[in-house]
Amino acid sequence: MTPAPLPPDSCRLRAAAVFEVLGYAGLPIGIGMGIGYWISDAGVPWLPNVVDGLIALGFISLALMLASIRMRRDHVEITPEGQRVRKRVAFLFFLFLVAAGAWTARQHAVKPAPLTLLSPAVYSQAFAVDADRFVEHAAGIATMVTRLESAPALAEDAGVMGADDEAFVLATWMAVLDYTAALEGTREFHEDWYRFDPSRIARPRLLRSFLLSTACELALAESAARLGGVVRRNDSVRKFLDTPHPSAGLPGETFSRWSQVFEGGETQARLLGAAQTLKWMEDVMNWRPDAFATGEGWLWTDVEDRLDRLDAMGLLDRTAAVAAGEGEALRRVIKRSWLPAQTEVALWFGNTKLRRNGWFLITPEQQEVLDGELQTGDLLVTRKNWYMSNVGLPGWWPHGILYIGSPDKLTAWADDDEVRALVEELAGTPMSLPDYLARKHPEVWMQYARGLRGQPFRLIEGHKPGITLSTLAGSSGDSLGALRPRVGKRAKAHAVIEAFSHVGKPYDFDFDFATEHALVCTELIWRSYRPAEGKEGLDLGLVDVAGRQTLPAIELVNRYIAERGQPDRMFDFVYFLDAREDEQVSVVSTEEEFITTPLRGKWIGG
Repeated sequence: MTPAPLPPDSCRLRAAAVFEVLGYAGLPIGIGMGIGYWISDAGVPWLPNVVDGLIALGFISLALMLASIRMRRDHVEITPEGQRVRKRVAFLFFLFLVAAGAWTARQHAVKPAPLTLLSPAVYSQAFAVDADRFVEHAAGIATMVTRLESAPALAEDAGVMGADDEAFVLATWMAVLDYTAALEGTREFHEDWYRFDPSRIARPRLLRSFLLSTACELALAESAARLGGVVRRNDSVRKFLDTPHPSAGLPGETFSRWSQVFEGGETQARLLGAAQTLKWMEDVMNWRPDAFATGEGWLWTDVEDRLDRLDAMGLLDRTAAVAAGEGEALRRVIKRSWLPAQTEVALWFGNTKLRRNGWFLITPEQQEVLDGELQTGDLLVTRKNWYMSNVGLPGWWPHGILYIGSPDKLTAWADDDEVRALVEELAGTPMSLPDYLARKHPEVWMQYARGLRGQPFRLIEGHKPGITLSTLAGSSGDSLGALRPRVGKRAKAHAVIEAFSHVGKPYDFDFDFATEHALVCTELIWRSYRPAEGKEGLDLGLVDVAGRQTLPAIELVNRYIAERGQPDRMFDFVYFLDAREDEQVSVVSTEEEFITTPLRGKWIGG
């Protein structure tokens, strides 16, 4: 006998009960899965994989519970005022909206940024460069502040500055602004650290970028606190810095604007936010060992040390920060880390080395034509646009290089009576210049003879990591000017010999021309051509930059311009390749255009 079918209401109620059980079970299961993934840290990306799964499970669970209630027709209740939606249904609907909001937030959180678009390998290379530059720029701005702190012109009641004091203060202030721009650029780029997934896959990058961005911010805050007090000791100095200086490319009120940004009323909340975030990462997430395990322990310690110094200066006084409060610090973190403005990201992307990353405007064909115009002993000034290092160096031309030519070209050039006579004097026996260099510097000569991946070495230059042989492909960049010293082959050969003796030395981040254990690019040129007993050369001279004798690459161009047309001039013009960023090309340009380059703003095009 066939059993009687169940009433429709009975089927509906049973289905509703099943939906309810599944719905209520889904939420704790989802929470358990999330905690399990978080604790085990199995390498599954938290964003978007785990979060997407949790949100989807939440949606399904809520939908099942709402469906269950609706199928039982239990979604409303009768009151004296009439029908109304039950509170449980309203609460579940609210949770449904929360899940939708979480989905929207997740969509925003995983939006790519220039930082996160880098592959892990490229990121590691970029971070290493940025971290080294942070060390250089943070030390540089601290040095500039120290010099101003000890300058007599900034002493209290020192009065109006004299011409020499004005020149010193302006040069030092410009260096402070350069280092500020460099640190700000690094900070702004790496403040996208929050876009990295916090699971094991991307956590090292998250930590590195957070620490580097925070270290840059703290270095600026510390420098601003010190310098603000120093400048305000002498009101004439403050007025002088706020005066427009067209020759230096500075508008009015530069100090006031700088002070407003880095000493303003938000400083307490900003610094407190950094301290709280670091404490959260250490106490709650236990990420400190991860930082040390990835080799960034020094950066974690640097951040802690800077926070301690700022605390000692009273800038982390939580009592003084009551007005801003914990909520203000949290809003600071949200504004700058979790919800950064897209316009700031776009601005950073358009003004960093990551723009046109990996290629330059001077083509291989142009390099070969250029090589045909150059002679051994020529001096090159070059510029690679969109590198933050450009703003840390004086003038539009940031880099100087000595051209020696390929081994074949050098050998042909050295087949000369003057050169042979010099080599015989130095060697004590007749021999060619290549033989002398091979005997004097065998390892360097072997490297020079081998070249690099099919490209001949044609240059000797000072850049990070030190003094190296270089190819035109690697060093010509986007803009290049060539000058020819007006000295004989003997002096040029002596310069080449001297330059070979420096290959392999480290880069001098202190820019100290008084020592030769480490050199910068123009110090290599200066020492190679510097006259000495029995050595002809060029008296290039040094200029004072913030109290230190040095030779910025732009001074080579300024020297040429100042002596242009004079019979006893030091240089002749040879060649100029000028970048056209709007067309994405570099073009052969004129001597007349070359002499205008010192007037260009160095922030334009990089």
